[in-house]
Amino acid sequence: MNLRVLHVVLVAFVLLIVGSVLIVAVGKVREAANKTQCANNMKQAGLAILNYQDTFGRFPPAGRINANLPVEKRLGWLYLVVPFVESSNLYREFDQDQAWDSEKNRVIPLTFCHLVYHCPSYPDRPATSKFIPTNYLGITGLGTEAATLPLDDPKAGFFGYERKLRFEDIKKGPSNTLEVMETAWAGGAWTAAPDSVISRSWNVGSGVVSLR
Repeated sequence: MNLRVLHVVLVAFVLLIVGSVLIVAVGKVREAANKTQCANNMKQAGLAILNYQDTFGRFPPAGRINANLPVEKRLGWLYLVVPFVESSNLYREFDQDQAWDSEKNRVIPLTFCHLVYHCPSYPDRPATSKFIPTNYLGITGLGTEAATLPLDDPKAGFFGYERKLRFEDIKKGPSNTLEVMETAWAGGAWTAAPDSVISRSWNVGSGVVSLR
């Protein structure tokens, strides 16, 4: 009887070890897949920006330019490039002349998560609002007012509310200019202009943030 009990204990111990190893292995495989997905999302966002430029002759602004709306109410650049990430039907569901949080437009960021704008590597960091956010933010430049700076300002970055940026305006070239970053701290709504951009407030050399 004692040998049988010992045998059961040994089998249970082996199963516990094997199970633990499998859990760790599955976790690593899942995280590797998540990282690949997030990197692919960044690639798709970059291609969408380039396709927008090819179509309109300039890069997308931080938010859809609308003189009748304050910048904080405008639909963001992620909305503007939606047709270039194979979502033309979603693009047409918005009223472009209304604020991002108008009665019609606010429904989508409340209910729809565009997977291209979401990185699955941060499941333990929930969004800070009731709206569905994005993990990908456009770089506006240097300083808290960077998005409102004119194009020729040395602190202006890739995305601006009123800037109409063309290839030739990027003096160092797109490959040497930071356009979009991934963040673990998603908040706000992915459709809102102010929630889809960020200025330089971390330790990155200004040379890759500004256009000049």
